[in-house]
Amino acid sequence: MKRFSLYAILLVIVTCLCLRPGLTSEVLGKIIFFAGKSEYNIDGQVYTMRMMPVILEGNFYVPVRDLAEAVGADVIWDGSGKSATVTREYNARRFVAVIKVGSDEITLTNTPGKGISAQFITVKKIQMIPTPLIINGRLMAPVRPLAEALGNKVSWDAGSGTVTIYPGGEYRER
Repeated sequence: MKRFSLYAILLVIVTCLCLRPGLTSEVLGKIIFFAGKSEYNIDGQVYTMRMMPVILEGNFYVPVRDLAEAVGADVIWDGSGKSATVTREYNARRFVAVIKVGSDEITLTNTPGKGISAQFITVKKIQMIPTPLIINGRLMAPVRPLAEALGNKVSWDAGSGTVTIYPGGEYRER
């Protein structure tokens, strides 16, 4: 009986970890961040954020790790350089965005994904104004430039105070 309970607990833990959006290379659907709430929504499923988004001087900032996980990306934080490397595989492409606290640009490398020959590699600088900030120990970035650098479309609804991210550019005007 104890062995069965141990296996059941292990199965629940593994299932929960696998359902976390950042652990997959593809996301489920549109992602909605809410001003003033420490949660976001992916196709109706609610996820808790590490820190609530903030609006500073008219710009919507979210924790970089939460945004990355929501779009199916991984993040590596470099504390000494105060920078984050965000990597996302999508549609046979690998997007690698490097953002740095106080820097007004994202360095984006766009390469073929796993198993595809290394042709069509691009590296470019994307303007990121306003710049990323550290707030309460969290790296916060304006949503639009980072989400778009990772291959998404973004819309802002001032009336509801929401930012909607359409993975892979699936945005359709209403």
